[in-house]
Amino acid sequence: MISDFFPNRYKPYEGIFFLNHAKVLKRIGNLRVQTLIRVNHLKFSYEKWEIEDIEAEAFVFFYKYGLGFIFLPIAIILQFILTLKNFIFYRPHIVILQMALPQGLALIPFRIFKRYFVLEHSEKVLFGINKFFLKFVYKFSSGVYVVSSFQKEEIEKKLKIKVNGIIPNPIFKNNFQIKNEIKNRVIFVGTITERKDPILILETAKILKDIKFVFIGRNFNDQYFKNFIQIAKSLNNVVSWSSLKDNDKVLEEISKSDFLISTSKYETFGVVIVEALSLGKPVIWTDSGGPRDFLNERNSVLVKERTPHALAKAILEAYEKLRNGYFNPYKIREEIYNFCSDENVLERYINYIFNK
Repeated sequence: MISDFFPNRYKPYEGIFFLNHAKVLKRIGNLRVQTLIRVNHLKFSYEKWEIEDIEAEAFVFFYKYGLGFIFLPIAIILQFILTLKNFIFYRPHIVILQMALPQGLALIPFRIFKRYFVLEHSEKVLFGINKFFLKFVYKFSSGVYVVSSFQKEEIEKKLKIKVNGIIPNPIFKNNFQIKNEIKNRVIFVGTITERKDPILILETAKILKDIKFVFIGRNFNDQYFKNFIQIAKSLNNVVSWSSLKDNDKVLEEISKSDFLISTSKYETFGVVIVEALSLGKPVIWTDSGGPRDFLNERNSVLVKERTPHALAKAILEAYEKLRNGYFNPYKIREEIYNFCSDENVLERYINYIFNK
């Protein structure tokens, strides 16, 4: 399995959904993960490690956010070297390419030797020069798959690419107990960026002063994040943390909250939303595309407009439904497991790829 990032000792919180796919694929046969690790200090090395019985390897190198056009050739060269090594010594039967770019460009020269399948996660393939590059990756692949019906529609409509099927991100059953106590606490989990739009939630926190708003997420130390911090520090009902290194700690914070709030403008899937549902927590969300496959009136409240007052109204509506017993946390958990459990995703991999 080749991916652009994967949990590692530098960033253990990164790419948990890729780890979940690897855990599913491990059930089919021998598996090795090939990836890259980008760090913000001068470093270059080759490393191997194991995480949850998954073998992984990567080149570690310095990377500065926002300069992808410079680092793209570096990423392609490093992935090419790893691919060549693995084709010679590991000799994979099938390659699963998680995300077409940039690592897919390194894989094209090897297409005559091995089959590879793409499972696309990123929306970046729809924009700029990426549209040109990815068509080569898709064209030479043995099949293109996506994580949601929304993403399938986007790629087929905007890129005229045939999508062969949908393989959602898998969710594994957790050991957290359902908590029904109302704590007047809501949570946002995600990168502090304009695309995720957490400042909209901060503006709403100014209106709903009796509710505690918790934020967990990494940042790029850009102007949006600086604006976010400036507003957050002025509000007594807001708590903000950087990324937690242990994903279970993130789940614990979600389990201690009444709702997850997602104000994302665009999502191909919505991993954090699925994690919240697996804890029996309803979601308050702005329509971002991907979550349409699994969010409905039984487990969420849709924000009608992207304004603080509309979000505040949706939060109050959600609390009213919560107090009246409208949301059934056990049903919420059951429905999301039925939709994208590890067993369900394993079956799709077998039917779509390994039975070909």
